[in-house]
Amino acid sequence: MRRIRGEKGWSTGDSRGILPAPTQPIYNGEGNTTQGEASLAGLGGVASGSVSEFFDELLTKEQVFAIAKLFVRD
Repeated sequence: MRRIRGEKGWSTGDSRGILPAPTQPIYNGEGNTTQGEASLAGLGGVASGSVSEFFDELLTKEQVFAIAKLFVRD
């Protein structure tokens, strides 16, 4: 969907870009720059925004339900 809307296919930080506000739960936590207790922000001269693009974050059950609600009708 991001590419259809003219955006790159991945997010930078917690930004949903031009997507509607209800999609924010999908992007919460995407600004993470720490992996395995090591901060990678600025490592090797790479900008923090770019570092946040490196990994997919684990989701809690609550986060999964918040995202799933976007696609399920009551």
